[in-house]
Amino acid sequence: MVGGILLLAIAVFGILIMFGKAKPETFFKFIIFLIFAPVFLAVGVNHVLWLWYGLPLWGQILCILVLPFLFSVSLRVLFPKAKWLQSLQMIVFQTLIYFVTFPFRFLWRAGQFFFRREHQTQQLNPYRPVVGGKPPVQNERRKESPREKILD
Repeated sequence: MVGGILLLAIAVFGILIMFGKAKPETFFKFIIFLIFAPVFLAVGVNHVLWLWYGLPLWGQILCILVLPFLFSVSLRVLFPKAKWLQSLQMIVFQTLIYFVTFPFRFLWRAGQFFFRREHQTQQLNPYRPVVGGKPPVQNERRKESPREKILD
């Protein structure tokens, strides 16, 4: 993995030199980066794995739960003014919130449907002037027929 990353970095820097975007000052920084980056990367990966395997199960679960927030903070530090990043984070976190809360909302609404279905009573309007075949329900939306507008 480290060798592939180094090969990719060298190829990208070579393309930058071909198109004239790389400067000689950055070349020395790049050489120093190629010397020390694999060592730091290997040591960092080994320490992260050592820490992960040493944690108890609840610590591993806690790390998995905290990992998206750490990833979000690191992206905000790297790209502080990126609108696409803010919208992407909003979409991801809204989706996660939806998936976490969906079972609870579903159970609540299903319970409301089953337990309150028989208790829904209609409010009757005692002052309705005309009582037809239906009970006089309040806030009833009736369509007026053209025959009722004859006297208007």
